[in-house]
Amino acid sequence: KLQNRKVACLASTTITPEQREQLGAVLHVDYMSTEESAEESGEDEHMGERFKVLIVHTVPWRSARVVEIFQSLDRKIERKRTSRAVEMCRKRCHGGEPPSTKNPPPSCPASWAKVPDC
Repeated sequence: KLQNRKVACLASTTITPEQREQLGAVLHVDYMSTEESAEESGEDEHMGERFKVLIVHTVPWRSARVVEIFQSLDRKIERKRTSRAVEMCRKRCHGGEPPSTKNPPPSCPASWAKVPDC
């Protein structure tokens, strides 16, 4: 997912070179939500089976601005995916409890990437 976000950032025509440079600070694994694999029961198109999903545990210290940026990049990624690629992607369930226990990286640009007092 991180690599896809980096590619989307570079390919975007709405992101300025200055913004790309700033985003480079947060397009790093330390800012990514943690995920765990789980099984979900449900009807598959072809047979009634359980299928794997990813439970996403959000990073509570990430600022609203970083969350917005990541969501925007994710939308750009989704628009470019073929129907076959969409079929092959695992379903993601956001808001897994408890939230991620990741700490902010020491190099975090606190002025805009981190919630104050975290």
